[in-house]
Amino acid sequence: MEEILASIRKIISEDGEDEPPKKEEPAPEPQPEPEPEPEPEPEPEPEPEPEPEPEPEPMELEEEVEEEPLELEDEVEEELPDLELVDMEDDEEEEYVPPPPPPAPPEPEPEEEEEEEYVPPPPPPSRPAPPVMSDDDRILSDDVEGYGISQFASLERKIRMGQAGETLEDVVKGLLKPMLRGWLDENLPGLVERLVQEEIQRMSHRARKRWDDEN
Repeated sequence: MEEILASIRKIISEDGEDEPPKKEEPAPEPQPEPEPEPEPEPEPEPEPEPEPEPEPEPMELEEEVEEEPLELEDEVEEELPDLELVDMEDDEEEEYVPPPPPPAPPEPEPEEEEEEEYVPPPPPPSRPAPPVMSDDDRILSDDVEGYGISQFASLERKIRMGQAGETLEDVVKGLLKPMLRGWLDENLPGLVERLVQEEIQRMSHRARKRWDDEN
C-alpha cells in the first residue's frame, strides 16, 4: 500500500513540474486620444481594459496535491487494522474444529476366577472283615484242609526258590507290568484327550454362565 501511495505522489509531482508557468500578459497600452474634429463631437475616451489577475503559482497546487495523498494514506492506514481484524475473524469462523472424540469407556477390571475348592473324593468303603467261620460251619474236613494248606505252602516255597526270594505277589506284579504297559500305550492318549476336552468344556461353560449373569 505504501508503494502505491508513493507512485501516485510521484506521478502528481511530475505532472506539476512539466506544466510551464504561464507568463503574465502585459497590460495594453492606452490608445492615444484622437484629435478633435471641428464638426463632430469628440468621442469619449475608451476605458482601459482591466489587467488580468495573476494565476496561482504551481507550487501551491503541488502542496495541495501532496496534502491530499497524505490524508488518503492516513485514512487507509486507519482502515487497514479493521480489515485485517475482519479477515482474521472470518478465518476463525470458517475454520472447522472437529469435536473431541468421546472418552473411551473404562475397561472392566478382570475378575479373579473363583477357583473351585478341591474336594477330595470320598475314601473307598472299607471292606468288611471276613466272617469268622466257626468249626461247625466248615465245609472241608480236617484232612482235606490240611492237605490244601500244605500244597499252598509248597507252591510258595517253590516260587521263592525260583525267583530269588520273591513272593507270590511280586510274581503277579511282574506278570502284570507288560500287560499294563501295553494297555496304557493303547488307551492313554485317547483317555488324556478326552479328559482335557471335558475340562475345557467345563471352563467354557463356567465363563459363559458368568457372562450371562453379569449382563
